[in-house]
Amino acid sequence: FFFSSRRRHTRLQGDWSSDVCSSDLPLWNLRIHHSRQWHLLNQNSDSATLRFVEKGDLLAQCTLKRLPDALPGEHVSEQVFRTDIQKTLDKNLEKLVEAERIKTTSNLYTYRVVAQGSIKTTNDKDEDVLQPMMWHYYLIADPSGRQLAVVFTFTPEHASRFANRDLELVRNLEFFQSNTPTEVRPAEVRGVGQPRSRKSP
Repeated sequence: FFFSSRRRHTRLQGDWSSDVCSSDLPLWNLRIHHSRQWHLLNQNSDSATLRFVEKGDLLAQCTLKRLPDALPGEHVSEQVFRTDIQKTLDKNLEKLVEAERIKTTSNLYTYRVVAQGSIKTTNDKDEDVLQPMMWHYYLIADPSGRQLAVVFTFTPEHASRFANRDLELVRNLEFFQSNTPTEVRPAEVRGVGQPRSRKSP
């Protein structure tokens, strides 16, 4: 497995209990401190997916995608990141609601883009319907050039319950020291968070 979880007592940036989960992606040299409401769905060498479940209700999905390393001090440009989101969502996108740099207490560069739109899915009667959706995209990079794209997907009806859980998770990501040199490539991003036609959270 590329993704290992263990329970540890860690103080996070947020209002969580100190009893939280810490999940490692060793091939990415990445550690995620998160609440117990996040559950790992699947993982491989390039991506990982978690789901946020509260009181039995699926509220959101989070997909983390590893991006090629950039040169030290560099990362995918904000314009390229926004453009790629627009291309990825394509006709599912209604508009980009906001795009902003997020301040954190760590040394990670964090940029967020909020998108609004809809996807085609089926209801309980197997009828095709358009499901309104929200996407919160994050571009995260450390000073050495390691970078990550993260997208949180949820419906507007769950927005108030999900609240700022995306920020809480993102602010508690941690890159740890790599022992193996990685290939440095131009700072570019492709296909972060493809929309899918399915019943959505």
